[in-house]
Amino acid sequence: MKYLKIFILLLATVLTVACDSGKSPSFKKGNPYSKEYFGINGPVKYALFNHYKKGYVDQAIRMDFSPEGMLVKKRTFEKGDSIVNNYTYDGKNNIQAISGTDVGAYKNEFQKGNLTKEWFYSDEDQTEGFTLRYQVEGEKLIKKQNDIKTGKGVTTTYAYTSKGILQQEQQMQNDGSYTKNVYDADDHLTSIEHYGASGSYLYKEDINADYDEYNNLIKYQAKKNGKVKAYYKVVYKYYTEDELNVANQQAESTITSNGAGYEDKGEASAPSKWLLVAISVISLLFLFIYLSIAIEEWHLFKNFGGETEIDGMRKMWMYNSRPYVRMAILFAILLAAFLSSIILLLLFGGVVWVLFWAIKLIFWAIIVIGWICLVGGIIGTIGGAFICRHRWYHCCLPRHAERMGRTIRSLGKRVPGQRQCHRLDDFNLRKLWYDHLGYRPHTIGLLLTIGYHPHRHQHPAEII
Repeated sequence: MKYLKIFILLLATVLTVACDSGKSPSFKKGNPYSKEYFGINGPVKYALFNHYKKGYVDQAIRMDFSPEGMLVKKRTFEKGDSIVNNYTYDGKNNIQAISGTDVGAYKNEFQKGNLTKEWFYSDEDQTEGFTLRYQVEGEKLIKKQNDIKTGKGVTTTYAYTSKGILQQEQQMQNDGSYTKNVYDADDHLTSIEHYGASGSYLYKEDINADYDEYNNLIKYQAKKNGKVKAYYKVVYKYYTEDELNVANQQAESTITSNGAGYEDKGEASAPSKWLLVAISVISLLFLFIYLSIAIEEWHLFKNFGGETEIDGMRKMWMYNSRPYVRMAILFAILLAAFLSSIILLLLFGGVVWVLFWAIKLIFWAIIVIGWICLVGGIIGTIGGAFICRHRWYHCCLPRHAERMGRTIRSLGKRVPGQRQCHRLDDFNLRKLWYDHLGYRPHTIGLLLTIGYHPHRHQHPAEII
């Protein structure tokens, strides 16, 4: 029992250390373009930093972030000027390209998946600009910015806790002077200390700040000897749940690669939370079933701690092979429960897939049959109209023509005091057919449409 307790304590210690090490600020060390690197939390869509001077906004910086928390655009407004930079990433959110107003060309260098160096050129000839170098030393991230021509620059050192909380930020100038930003346990900036080139203390700025529900800075005020030296306000806009869901679905359905130097190796994506929950629940159900069968059929836990012999002495584990066999059976039951849950989910997925395709085929069949019926109906309508027209022209029309001829001849007799009409125009012909033959207007129109006219179908001698 004592060894079992020691084993449990060791296992708990290993799990605790593993969980704690999982909070290491690797994202801050390896990716300086993530929202965490800028100290921003929550599903931020953009952050607008307003710097006030004498009661007015002197400078405004807007930073737009993707749903994954990566900087995609940065806009700086100052004294009527606007500087806009756009950021492009590969499928692993590694920076690939930066383009904008003040960036003529950009290059970078990665080592073991981490960004180590960047080149920012202000001209196309790549002769002016600056470089950024990143170096990780334990829980510290060292960033060095140097001018390409002169080599002068600033070295910034970020010191983190093992849980990823920023403790201190130090900026050292080329002449040796530096500033030290001090943070509390909540990752909030509390003071800024200024030191000279010789390391002598100069002065300190006290920071008063307010934060929102996501622990993001919304108001910043720096005071030196009671006088306000700097004043900022930050406005945030957050992604809605619907926007995040749409972004997650797009990220799961497509993998985009923009990178030179990045090649999609076909790595499997992490399983979803609900899939893990389903596997866990089903595995527990199978485990309960298999344990019930083993206890009932094989008496799995009977004399598990040792077997009592006839003389009352208990044979312990080191002299009895049965507990080891039962431990092997218990391990096999655990493995069988897990495999059974996987097989069940695969079978369920296969059945759902088959049903889905069956329903899809039924819908396709309905669509195809509908189109066939529509095309057949159109062809039948056109063919029926043609047949009716043909029958009218060859069967009904001669009878109407004969009847019309008799009527015209009867109307062609001379009437005292009236001139004989030798020509019938379309108007008189319509009136004649309607008044004396009883034809409906649509019948008269059809006769004229098909080209029937008494001048063409009757001999001139028959029209007096």
